[in-house]
Amino acid sequence: MLKNIRNPFPRIGKIYKYEFLNVAKILLPLYGILLILGLINGLTTDKDKIKNLLDSENPVIQEAEPYNSEPDLPLIPQDDYDLQERNNSAHQISYIPGDTYQIQPAQYFHYESSGNLSLPKIFTGVLVIAFSIFIQIIMLVTFIIFARRFRKAMFGEEAYLNLSLPITIGEHIWGRFLCYFTWILICFVTVMLSGCLSFIKIFHIDLIRDAFASLNTEIQRNLGNPTGLYIQFILVILTLSILILSFIFFINTLASLYKKHGTLLKIISIVITLSIFGKVLSMAFTYHDMNSLMSFSKSLWKAIVIYLGFSTIFMSLTHLILSTKLNLE
Repeated sequence: MLKNIRNPFPRIGKIYKYEFLNVAKILLPLYGILLILGLINGLTTDKDKIKNLLDSENPVIQEAEPYNSEPDLPLIPQDDYDLQERNNSAHQISYIPGDTYQIQPAQYFHYESSGNLSLPKIFTGVLVIAFSIFIQIIMLVTFIIFARRFRKAMFGEEAYLNLSLPITIGEHIWGRFLCYFTWILICFVTVMLSGCLSFIKIFHIDLIRDAFASLNTEIQRNLGNPTGLYIQFILVILTLSILILSFIFFINTLASLYKKHGTLLKIISIVITLSIFGKVLSMAFTYHDMNSLMSFSKSLWKAIVIYLGFSTIFMSLTHLILSTKLNLE
């Protein structure tokens, strides 16, 4: 009886290898550029300014001493206050002694002049903006590549050859799913590493240890064991990645059923599916989930269950549609 059971892993491994190499041709150069940008950004950043920014307490508004002979002034920068005072004197603004009008203290924003712009400062600013934008582009392109590869391999130019192989629909799906999931992990590690490279001048073990020590103290004071919360965050990221991949598979499989107006119907399908998903999330979460760290931790578990539930539905429907339409089983 057991001899008749088919071992799917060799075929899944071949699909995995084939897809991995095809995706690597596009994503590896992009991830390499991201790492290079992060390193250049870190080497060109002023170390002292970063430390001052991290150590500052962010004072926003300061209150000046009361003025007994000046009118109320609007919120103006401190450097412009003397100019405003001279303008008032030039217009001979005064008040009659004994007037009951109460003068309120003027408030002003305090800031330091950054000095004249120079070519290195402009280059650094442009590089920081380009780096942050490129990270978002990389993450978006990664999922676009997944959708394109799945559509091309299952319904496009490569579909005739791929589906003629002695491989089941489930092996096709899981081979590509595991491949794309691996690339999501690679993308996440690359983004984190590029972020560390951008702070290479101040990046050291003591800084990380102190940051985690402060975070662990706050978690222990409100929740208890911080390890559980870290595990929850990791599970949320993993299940969200699974949800996105299963959604990509389902939408492209559903769109393959449309003979006419495929793009329009695909957009409608996306909107309807996301609306249902958003409705479920709105019913599952309340404002009380953010009132405390304990409530927030419970909301993370609810998110994990919802993500896995929708992922199971999407993958099951994808397998059902492909099996029924292609009839390869």
